Amino acid sequence: MKNIKVLIAAGGTGGHLYPGIALASELISRGCEVSFAVKNDDLGKDILSELKIDYDCVVAHPFPRRSPSALAVFAAVNLAGIISAVRLLRRRRPSVVAGMGAYVSFPVIAAARLSGIPTIIHEQNSVPGLANKALSYIADKIAISFPSSEVFFKKAKTVVTGNPVRGAISSAERNLRKFDLEDGKRAILIFGGSQGASAINSAAIGALRHLEEFKSRIQFLHLTGEADYFRVKEAYAASGFRAAVYPYLREMGTVYASSDIAVCRAGATTIAELAATGLPAILVPYKRATADHQTKNAQAHIAAGYAAEIISEDDLNPGILAKKLSESALNPVGRRRAAPHGSAASDLAAVVLSLAASR
Repeated sequence: MKNIKVLIAAGGTGGHLYPGIALASELISRGCEVSFAVKNDDLGKDILSELKIDYDCVVAHPFPRRSPSALAVFAAVNLAGIISAVRLLRRRRPSVVAGMGAYVSFPVIAAARLSGIPTIIHEQNSVPGLANKALSYIADKIAISFPSSEVFFKKAKTVVTGNPVRGAISSAERNLRKFDLEDGKRAILIFGGSQGASAINSAAIGALRHLEEFKSRIQFLHLTGEADYFRVKEAYAASGFRAAVYPYLREMGTVYASSDIAVCRAGATTIAELAATGLPAILVPYKRATADHQTKNAQAHIAAGYAAEIISEDDLNPGILAKKLSESALNPVGRRRAAPHGSAASDLAAVVLSLAASR
């Protein structure tokens, strides 16, 4: 195989970054050279450094939604981003450029198109975001996670690959002691993605007073996000419930393996990881997500046969969450694992390599 170089544009949130890392791992295992393009202030920089994956920073700006003045800023910043990305491509000389959906993909994929380099975009959600909607007109291939997403793209260049999940997610083993939790108690995982979710945090700590009778049977593993960490930690300390509270954890494989049910958002990467681990979940879709795509993600997850139910954010309150958690304590639901999780990364890598071969 000739030396194939792949540049992946990803970041912004873990939901875009981690599928890119799963793809990178698969490509590296096949002998490819992989690097990333991220924003200057991206959380991905530390994670990629820890994984010893090369990256470069590019300038990018979110797509404007309503404000006409924001359109001028968007155009100016992303024009500068495209120019800097062209320079980056000349230096890196990738065989293929892959965009993972965040707005950092826009200048990088546009620069690749101008430079004559094959491109692929990957859409994690059931409803595409603004960046991928725009880039779908110039990308050579479009990979999607949900078959229902085909309606948004040109069929001839769209392929269903699924959403890549890191191998460590489903290969980890249960280890409650790592989090100073007890064997023999059900562990309830509460999290809101890489940035936390204040509505879920508030409902969870408010539910504690309704769950007193289950104190000897349940415990909590709660990832709060930075903003709510101290508020949530203090609430558990006052309640007397056993709880491990963190702003954020990277070793999510062990987190999932050590939990018996999750209360979480329904972002595409969370849904893919729940499917890979089979963890039952109470899903609270983010109500301001573009085109309500998190609700559609959750509905697709349930339709596929996984153990989950939905509480809308408008309906979420301590009482209803406590009711659902008490039901799960009294009537535990087992895991229902997906088909081998590695197929999405493998399938997406195969499409990337086919583009490299076409040059």
